[in-house]
Amino acid sequence: MDDNANANAASTHVLSVLDTEKVNPATSEIDRMSPLEIVRVINAEDEKVALAVRQVLPDIALAIERIAARLRIGGRLIYVGAGTSGRLGALDASECPPTFNIPQEMVVASIAGGAQALGQAHEDLEDSAEAGSADVARLGISEKDVVIGITASGRTPYALGAIAYAKERRALTIGLACNAHTPLEQEVEIMIAPLVGPEVDGRCAGDKLQIATTRPVNLTASYRAGRGGRDEAIRGIRRQSQDGNSGSTGQYFP
Repeated sequence: MDDNANANAASTHVLSVLDTEKVNPATSEIDRMSPLEIVRVINAEDEKVALAVRQVLPDIALAIERIAARLRIGGRLIYVGAGTSGRLGALDASECPPTFNIPQEMVVASIAGGAQALGQAHEDLEDSAEAGSADVARLGISEKDVVIGITASGRTPYALGAIAYAKERRALTIGLACNAHTPLEQEVEIMIAPLVGPEVDGRCAGDKLQIATTRPVNLTASYRAGRGGRDEAIRGIRRQSQDGNSGSTGQYFP
């Protein structure tokens, strides 16, 4: 077996032991279920996400406090991610200016592959730590900024590369993943890891991630303008929950 084959085998093994990559026993025979049975089991699995997020509320609260402090001194909130994770960050970034009446440059997003990746996958860049580092470097990261790396597995090279560069620039680094004890957790100052378990359909990685990520992101948004704007920010969050809008298309795409 050559080096590439060994590397691929090792990567496959690592993925197979991650909770998000395991087979979900509740849906192992989903192809034999009726439509009603399918939507019921999906709904039951979605309910588990809220419980997982509840377990990490102290981590979310800490992140909120630290983000608010950076924003008050002129810093920015920067989401980085690849694929679905990157799109979720971009989604929030585009909604923040109209929702909280803040400058567009206060909350930005960097997604592997840039704007094109919003509608088309770029796996080659998702697997490049160098691309992540280069993309956030173009943002002129400083110690005033906050960089949030979003990756369901907690090991996506693009996000890890971006976080590594942000650490070098002394920015506050926060991780958001759906697995425990990940490479991302080892690199960031604050880790938010709701353990949502396996996806309903292993071919559709990211379904639970979308729910598990959106809630912490929206909770964090409650302090988008710092403590001084807390009341308006919280009203914005309530409006989102009432009308079904959960978040946002990034202001920046490398």
